[in-house]
Amino acid sequence: MQKHHIYFILTFFFSNIAYAQLDFTDFLDEDFKKVNEDIVSSYAHTSHIGAASLGKVLGIEAGLVLGVVEANNLKEVTTQYVNDPNDSLDFVPSAGLTGAVTTLFGLGAEVNMIPEIDEIEDAKFNNLSVAARWTITDMFPLPGKLSGFKLALRASQGKSETSYAYTDFDAGLGNFRAQADFETEITEYTLLASYNLRLMETYVSVGQLKGRGDLFAETVSDNFGTQTKLLESDFEGTRLVVGLLFKLPLLRIGVEYSQLADSPRVTAKIALKI
Repeated sequence: MQKHHIYFILTFFFSNIAYAQLDFTDFLDEDFKKVNEDIVSSYAHTSHIGAASLGKVLGIEAGLVLGVVEANNLKEVTTQYVNDPNDSLDFVPSAGLTGAVTTLFGLGAEVNMIPEIDEIEDAKFNNLSVAARWTITDMFPLPGKLSGFKLALRASQGKSETSYAYTDFDAGLGNFRAQADFETEITEYTLLASYNLRLMETYVSVGQLKGRGDLFAETVSDNFGTQTKLLESDFEGTRLVVGLLFKLPLLRIGVEYSQLADSPRVTAKIALKI
């Protein structure tokens, strides 16, 4: 049986690429659906900002978010395909830049991004997620002792693109070049609730999320010419989030736990706030 391989580039953590080596010949639609669930969980929008606005008139924040997803589905699939169990992935790390601005009437915007990264293990990667938000209680504040409770709505849209190409020699294929292009799109509508103290904010949120993944793989070899495969997967689920944010002078430090299907995620943020 001829063998050729492509690499799924999952995400990046600082200068490293986490990847699993999978057998393209045997890779099935149902396997890709499982992998896509973990990838969607990893890329879902997060800013570590609760329901409260960043300021009464204008607030601006910019920082770094680091995280990891427990990739139960990915581990199952890669263990099935790779020869060395040590090559299977248990966790998917992630990192990105985050920024936000809020203004009058509780209106605001958020962004998560990873600028395009190329020439790392012959891979290219980029990610962008934007969101619009409205803190409802800025316009309709709760009375008296309930004033510390905040409510907000957020709508986010994100897209990531990853590609990987390499050349090699195989006894069955001869000289060959393999390329894989993976694209993810995620839309989420979220309700946030938090209790806002002077130096700390605790928050919870529930979001309805839709994610789509597309994989195009191509192998060009001496013996078999061009072979292609296209896999698509749609995922829909409810994402629950619990977070804690410490509000220090000019500094924000937060930690967040989220659950989407069978893919729990933990992230941390450090940011400057003006």
